[in-house]
Amino acid sequence: MQMIGDFCFENHDKESFRRLTKNQPVGLKYVGIVLSLMREVTDALGNTIEVVVSASPLTEHNKPKAFIHWVSHPITAEVRLYDLSPQYKATVYTWLLKKLSNLRNAEEKRRPKMEEQMFY
Repeated sequence: MQMIGDFCFENHDKESFRRLTKNQPVGLKYVGIVLSLMREVTDALGNTIEVVVSASPLTEHNKPKAFIHWVSHPITAEVRLYDLSPQYKATVYTWLLKKLSNLRNAEEKRRPKMEEQMFY
């Protein structure tokens, strides 16, 4: 299966597969646009170097099954994943469970709240 981010260039008939394919359009999250794959451009080795899509406005009639985020100018970042030392895992989990169990008896306090909403 050849994939570029949220795009897949093999036919997937599975209901759970939620990416742009030849038979399945996707929506751009927060934009209101639906993208449909028209064709893919490949190099001499068969690697996909470009995808050609058509864009149409999102309506009730063409609402896709999946929505993706699109980053036009990504930056390179280093990500480090850490895990707890095995000797401390039990202690941390016990502490966390005690804190969470206290939330069961917490009272709900409703306060009037004013929120400013920004629309761009």
